[in-house]
Amino acid sequence: MVSATAGFVFPILFSLVPIYYAGKTSILLTLKGENSKGIYSNKSPLRFGVGLVLLVFVFVDHPISYIAILAGVILLFPFVLTVISHLFRPVLTYVFGYGGTLAVQNLQNQIGRNANTSAILAVGIAVILLLGAAVDSAPDGYEREIRSTYGGDVRISSESPWSPENTSELEAYEEVKEVHELVEATPITWKTVHGEYRQFSVLSVSSGNVPLYDHPDQTLNNKLLEQPSVLLGNRAFDEWGGKIGESIVMNTPDGKQELEVIGNVTTSHYSGYVAFMEHGHMNEAFGWEGSFDLLLSLEEESYSFPTKVWDDFRHHLSGVETVEDEIRSTTSAISEMYSLIYVLMIMMVGLASIGTANTILMNTVERTSEISTMRGIGFTVSQVKRMILAEGLLIGIAGVVGGVITGVLLIFTASRSELMEGFLFFQIPVSYVLIAVITGLVFSQLASWSAASHASNIKLQSSLKEG
Repeated sequence: MVSATAGFVFPILFSLVPIYYAGKTSILLTLKGENSKGIYSNKSPLRFGVGLVLLVFVFVDHPISYIAILAGVILLFPFVLTVISHLFRPVLTYVFGYGGTLAVQNLQNQIGRNANTSAILAVGIAVILLLGAAVDSAPDGYEREIRSTYGGDVRISSESPWSPENTSELEAYEEVKEVHELVEATPITWKTVHGEYRQFSVLSVSSGNVPLYDHPDQTLNNKLLEQPSVLLGNRAFDEWGGKIGESIVMNTPDGKQELEVIGNVTTSHYSGYVAFMEHGHMNEAFGWEGSFDLLLSLEEESYSFPTKVWDDFRHHLSGVETVEDEIRSTTSAISEMYSLIYVLMIMMVGLASIGTANTILMNTVERTSEISTMRGIGFTVSQVKRMILAEGLLIGIAGVVGGVITGVLLIFTASRSELMEGFLFFQIPVSYVLIAVITGLVFSQLASWSAASHASNIKLQSSLKEG
């Protein structure tokens, strides 16, 4: 629905700009063959100022900041293209000869059109770089969250409740530092504020246990002690739809219960689709007795410990999971996305290059008479081709450079955002930058080649006669 709406709304909004300028066209100046320029040009001080102001949103922690940054970059792109053109002019002149110098001049004559084309390439690259940085950072972010909220180093599950003797036996292992009971009531049916039924697990917590969730308020465990109440994981809290202090309806083994929700917390357990209750109140409110799970903290990482536990408790053990296993299972799917990001990068640059091809071809068609005159005074077909290829290369360079800079700005903004919850670090994905540079320059040359071929096929005599 969002894509369909944007597909209808954006073309209509952007068409208002040429409509506005068409309405300001002077009839007399047009009949005289002169160009009329409006107050607002492609490189007006107003456009430059608005673009700089929008870039200030880099330091604003709000989702609208990303739109503001992209809008600011688009407004500033005529200036970016101008600066890059002058910086690369000596290089283009050295590589393409006098055609490189003419390419810079030609781009300036249609700076608005060329800047918009280059900006499209830059925005595509920037968005993919942001996505690539998120994919690179996500495994580290998930690992940090899992380790801080897993509750220990190993979780062992039994088909029958663990007895005190079993717990003592586990505590006697030289690798084991602590053993904590984990009561999991599952599946518990509960109701959203809209009356829809859902199911999740309720985990027990106590003041002496290792943390199963992360929250800035360190007094939540004490609040759970005061009366039967629950903490909801972030995903469960969002789906519940209520507010902190309201009651959530749960169908427990002891019947329907209304329990106050005293907070929503971040946890790796069930990706946040879970609830927490104080260990003592679970028996009272749920009638849930016995612990089928234990959380063990080890003195140091031991690869042989799970095997030893299986050997000693195989008659009733149902599962042994380490925190490393949980990290691998959570991050493995994210790791598979690297190749997808590369493909998306190439596709994005390729699609933007279609716009580059259209722009260069349009510039070439409008300058048919000019190109014929150049041929008439001694320019060769090869020189004309090199001039057009230089124009495409400049658009590609500006798009790549602008895209990398914009991507860095977006990554910096996202790394400071509370919405990302520390899952994205400020790091530049070098591999994606290299792919962007290579594909951007290659596709821009391929895009300009069609226009160069068109210019080489211009009939010199007929074009000069037609003027």
